[in-house]
Amino acid sequence: MGTFIGGFGNWTVTLRFLTALGIVAMIGIWTMLPSVPRPQSVGLHEGLAPVRDARIALTLLTSLFAFGGFLMVYT
Repeated sequence: MGTFIGGFGNWTVTLRFLTALGIVAMIGIWTMLPSVPRPQSVGLHEGLAPVRDARIALTLLTSLFAFGGFLMVYT
């Protein structure tokens, strides 16, 4: 799509067209989505309460070490 649009001008035409397309999509999504009421705010203590469960804590630690080990190769 970018090459096709770029054929009518240079690379700035492609970027401007895709920017305009993104703005139109953003306005469309903004107008079509229904208004959702805000939930009650949750404090830090209540937000971290699920981590007290050992199964959830071990799952999070497993993910942390797996992604940490994977990304260590690229550092």
